Amino acid sequence: MDWLNSFIITILCVVLLTALCNALMPEGNLSKFANMVLGLVVVITILGSVIGLRNIDFNTFFAMELTTEDSQSGAALYAENIANTFCINLAENIETRVLQNFGCDIDAQVSVTIDEQGSISGIDKISLYIPPQEDVDAVVGFVAETYGASNVVAE
Repeated sequence: MDWLNSFIITILCVVLLTALCNALMPEGNLSKFANMVLGLVVVITILGSVIGLRNIDFNTFFAMELTTEDSQSGAALYAENIANTFCINLAENIETRVLQNFGCDIDAQVSVTIDEQGSISGIDKISLYIPPQEDVDAVVGFVAETYGASNVVAE
C-alpha cells in the first residue's frame, strides 16, 4: 500500500508542476513544444513508477566491480609503470651527464629492484654501451660515483 501512496503523490506532483508550467507559458509556437515536453515528462514519470525504474540502482550498471586481486594487480601495474618511467629517465640523465663531462655519446639501460610495497628499493644494474675509443673505466667510475650504483657494467 505504501507503493501506491508514493505512486499517487508522485503523479499528482508532476501533473501539478506541469499545469503550473503550462499556465506560465506564453501563447505562441513555443507553447506547443513546451506542452509536448511536459507531456513526455508526465508519461515518463507514470511509466517509470509503474515499471519500477525508481528502484533501479544505476550505479550497478556503470560501476565496475573490483576484487582484491584486480586492485592488487592494478597497483602492481602502476608500480611497474613508475619503475619503467624511472629507468628511462635515469638512463637519459646518465647519457646527458656523460655527454657533458666526457663528450662521448653512450647508451644506458637501467634496471631497478622493486620491493613488496611496489616501491623502488634500489638500482639493480646500470648497463653502459660505450664506444670503443672512449675511456671505459673513467666513464664507468663516473657513473658509479655520481649515481651511487655498485653494479655499473660496460658492454
